[in-house]
Amino acid sequence: MKASDATSNDQNCEKRQAHGATFAKVLDGRKQPIRGLWIRGTRYYARLNVENPLTGIKKNQRVPLVTKEGKPVQTVAQAVAGTQACG
Repeated sequence: MKASDATSNDQNCEKRQAHGATFAKVLDGRKQPIRGLWIRGTRYYARLNVENPLTGIKKNQRVPLVTKEGKPVQTVAQAVAGTQACG
């Protein structure tokens, strides 16, 4: 059998990522970070100080931003509008 006749499974598969997606700050048009706005992969997150109603302990959490229809936010403008409505 020739080497060109043999096919490998890894040629047909997508490459696996070695590490998961990390959170990155979202930048505005002037390359300045937008306070409290993060992106991971294709999803936007707001960094909020959330209080546990049972214990009263506050901690920072990244909350995924969604539209009124429940779909993930797609643009920076939608994400900025979503964070202004929260805070």
